[in-house]
Amino acid sequence: MQPLTHDDAHDLWDCARTPDAAPTLARLLQETVPPDDRNDYGETALHVAAARGNDEAVLLLLRHGADLLTEDWESGWTPLHRSLYHHHLSTSLLLLRHAQTRFGKKLLRKVLHETRDHSRQSPMQLLSTILKRGRKPLENDENAAGSCDGGLVYTFGKRDYQLGYHLPNADVQVTPRLVELPTNSPIVQLSASKYHTIALNAKGECFVWGFGKGGRLGTGNEFE
Repeated sequence: MQPLTHDDAHDLWDCARTPDAAPTLARLLQETVPPDDRNDYGETALHVAAARGNDEAVLLLLRHGADLLTEDWESGWTPLHRSLYHHHLSTSLLLLRHAQTRFGKKLLRKVLHETRDHSRQSPMQLLSTILKRGRKPLENDENAAGSCDGGLVYTFGKRDYQLGYHLPNADVQVTPRLVELPTNSPIVQLSASKYHTIALNAKGECFVWGFGKGGRLGTGNEFE
């Protein structure tokens, strides 16, 4: 076997950028290139793959023992910080499922809530900050005119009416789950408070769920 050099690690980071390089990435990992070797920014290959939404590379790296909690030197971000910041939901779910399956709920809570970046934000706090800022179309975005943002609603957390569904056999929904709403129109605006959530779709229809004591739901029921 040829001795491994630092150039092999550079190849590892390059392969993490694109799914087309998955065979080369697998070969490098089989040749025992350290999956957590860092580049000049303190990034591992898992950081790079998570930022690019390269799910195939993420799976390969996790299978070879890549560390979920490694923080880069620039911002203190973990791979989950990266995938959430770049809106790669499927990649974020891969990381969370791996944490839960291999290490249990205790590490999953640490990955989500206890690992802080240089700004003292956990991955969930970073996601909350991004959502509060909202998405503003770029002035030079050719697709901005005539387009309409919108999508689906996912929730997770402790079992209560805030989730938008019941959990008869569990206390916590640990990974994001789709809230099934009686509409095919995309949700374009969402407002979530401590006890209830309101969703508005592109047709102007309003959906509300949560703990409604005092009439906050506007439906006449305390629980929906």
